[in-house]
Amino acid sequence: MQGVVDVREMLTDRRNIHVEVVGTSTEDITRITDALHELGLTINSSEIMRQRRVQPFNHFFFTGALDDDAERED
Repeated sequence: MQGVVDVREMLTDRRNIHVEVVGTSTEDITRITDALHELGLTINSSEIMRQRRVQPFNHFFFTGALDDDAERED
């Protein structure tokens, strides 16, 4: 389905499917939720995210920490 980017099935009785969608307007989101209803899904809750920022954790190689150590050794 256009706009769906992630579907997760959880091991719970209710609220067991999490669907992540993207759209450029409320009309896009309405179209997708209507299509999900037509598939027989009941939407218990929804959240609209305005912006998301992610910083990956790189615990194997800290470039800043290694650069500081190298300067102290000189």
